[in-house]
Amino acid sequence: MSEDELVGYLNEHVRYEFLMLQYTREQLEKTLSDNDWNAMFAAFNVSARNLYDFLSNNSTRNEMQVLDYNEYRNTERRYSNPDITGTLQKLNAQCLHLGKQRFKEYDKKVNFEKGLEVFNWAAASMRDFLNTFEDDFRKKILVEVPDPKTHIVLNVPPVKLSRTSSSPTEVTFKVSGPIK
Repeated sequence: MSEDELVGYLNEHVRYEFLMLQYTREQLEKTLSDNDWNAMFAAFNVSARNLYDFLSNNSTRNEMQVLDYNEYRNTERRYSNPDITGTLQKLNAQCLHLGKQRFKEYDKKVNFEKGLEVFNWAAASMRDFLNTFEDDFRKKILVEVPDPKTHIVLNVPPVKLSRTSSSPTEVTFKVSGPIK
């Protein structure tokens, strides 16, 4: 893909997946009917899996991956985490397929707390990924470092992923029109 196509893909599709992950996370924190909560949880899981596959290079040749951007990055790092992989595998069985591995027992299902761990991992990984771009490429991306005058700041409350992780993660998106 050309540089313009790669930038366009980030600005359109990767940005959309992260915005949907953020939006559904916010909705899941509200009091919703069971059906509404389940619909939001399913949508959250789709975006979480899509971002995980993208960031970890865990997708097919027909799908975009972090490695497709290596020409414009100062590292070839990919983003994966065994705990997140395990959670997404459980979500895959629980939510994304009518598989035989679906649990009936509530305590075996992936809950919202685990979803927050996935969200925090995705937010931190996206921020790190975006910071690996060379300056000329980075300037073309709508996902940017916070500037409160021109950006929506998505302030993510901390969820302990390890004993040393306790600070919030911020990911921002440049806005091209009025915020509704």
